[in-house]
Amino acid sequence: MTTVALEHSREDSKTIICASMERMQSIDAYTDEGQRIVGKQEASLTGGNGARLTVDIPEMQESENKTVVEVNAEKQVSMDMATNPEDIKSEFLDIANDLREENVDDLLDDLAQDISPQESKEVANSSEFGDDQSTMGVRFIITFIVMMAFTVLFGLMMTAAMMP
Repeated sequence: MTTVALEHSREDSKTIICASMERMQSIDAYTDEGQRIVGKQEASLTGGNGARLTVDIPEMQESENKTVVEVNAEKQVSMDMATNPEDIKSEFLDIANDLREENVDDLLDDLAQDISPQESKEVANSSEFGDDQSTMGVRFIITFIVMMAFTVLFGLMMTAAMMP
């Protein structure tokens, strides 16, 4: 878990966090749950089983112009070797660090120009995140077919090598 202090009000800090999620390559969807913003990397056919990025934004802050948030990233499947949640957290922190000095109104204008409401990664709640089970089934089938193809090719090569 990483703690970050943003020199903005709580609402402006949430805007910066959402803008960071919008600009991340590794986050496919995110939702604002009030005291936390959760981003999700979907499982992919070539990568891992996905990860979840959570930014906790407590209601009670020491100062009205400074917001302390906690950033945490974790794998969706603990034995997944292809997903590195630290990469996702690092990407978020880099983007948030770039955006933290920007005026929030200018940031909102830039987002409105760059991203239409239909293209936004924001979803109403976490139940709208994609279904990992269907992707995992497709990945298993593709892996099985590729392994069978290699087995057949290896068998043909061995047969050809044994023929005089």
